[in-house]
Amino acid sequence: KVMDLIFHPGFSTKADAGDVSGRGVGLDAVKKKIESLGGSIYVNSEKGKGTTFILNVPITLLIAD
Repeated sequence: KVMDLIFHPGFSTKADAGDVSGRGVGLDAVKKKIESLGGSIYVNSEKGKGTTFILNVPITLLIAD
């Protein structure tokens, strides 16, 4: 699936980073961390409408002692 490409290490739509902005953490790092917590990440994109990211994290991680 084409949208899976955004989760590959080093993927970017920018050729290089600018003076005031970079490329960010990378969705590969975000996905890896969420999955290490037992969660998942989904993406849905519709041309001309936008993109939605859904992050699921186990509720037990949200409860503080």
